Amino acid sequence: MIESERDLVAACLKVAKQAGVYLEVIGQRDARRSGSTKGAPDAFLYINGHCLPIEFKFGDNGLSEAQEECAYLRMMNGVFTFVLYTEKDFIRIIEVYHR
Repeated sequence: MIESERDLVAACLKVAKQAGVYLEVIGQRDARRSGSTKGAPDAFLYINGHCLPIEFKFGDNGLSEAQEECAYLRMMNGVFTFVLYTEKDFIRIIEVYHR
């Protein structure tokens, strides 16, 4: 049962492994003053020649202002950021890009 963002990430990692794709989770929660980009995505999904930025959200949580700004800048450069609230969202992305 998924009860937190951490559970969602763990479930998606399991799905990725089963599907034979690579989900690279980026640990940034305690990266203050390390030079990391504030608002960078939680993960990248590598699938069928694509690198897809992923934001995981649980419950009613939305993107922070920094995450929205980064997603916008990526979009302006032709890269869409996927915001996932459920394991099903992740499975759908795999189904679309695995063709």
